[in-house]
Amino acid sequence: MKTSFVWIGMLLCWQIGYGQLGYPGGGVLTVEEEELRFRILQLRDERAGLEESRLEIFRLEGPHSTTYQQVMQEIARTLAEQTDELFQIVSRYGWPDRTLVGDDGATAFWLLVKGADLEFQKVCVPLLVRAAREGRVNPLQAAVLQDQVLIQQHKKQWYGTQFFYEEETGKVTLFPVAVLEDLNHRRASLHLEPIEDYLRKWQREQDNLALQEMQ
Repeated sequence: MKTSFVWIGMLLCWQIGYGQLGYPGGGVLTVEEEELRFRILQLRDERAGLEESRLEIFRLEGPHSTTYQQVMQEIARTLAEQTDELFQIVSRYGWPDRTLVGDDGATAFWLLVKGADLEFQKVCVPLLVRAAREGRVNPLQAAVLQDQVLIQQHKKQWYGTQFFYEEETGKVTLFPVAVLEDLNHRRASLHLEPIEDYLRKWQREQDNLALQEMQ
């Protein structure tokens, strides 16, 4: 029987991005750093607002309406403009970590990069991984971006962050991983828990979601 798959990565993204899997914040910011943090949060909110509009118009009018197409064009234009600005930030500051823009600013920047084009993401990955190894960002953010960039290129993931829910068995299953026997060593290099603990945690999350849907 053919197996069907359902992404549960949105839950992972939400927990990393909005606090449940957060990371300690930095200290007091300078005026310049606070201005940069504020701008990054502005960009995040701008993109979130467009996405909310897209979903609402999709619900009310469907994907073929003129209004929906206009929103999609606006999103594409905004993404291009924001990516240019993100590139300027990275060129000047490197990866904006929690010591530069606070924990919320660093997480907002990560969310923005996740929505940017692949080429820019590839530029950011080594900067983010280095920051994670030095304890300046949430390490799971670095691992997730690295793995998603690899999967977009039809390659095997490196840190084992990307998984799916197999409906027939109820099991959380990893997408293919490169050199599986070394996976926990690579995860440890980013201060991540062993893959067995990671999958067990997300299996519990999925089991809880399934129970809620049945009630």
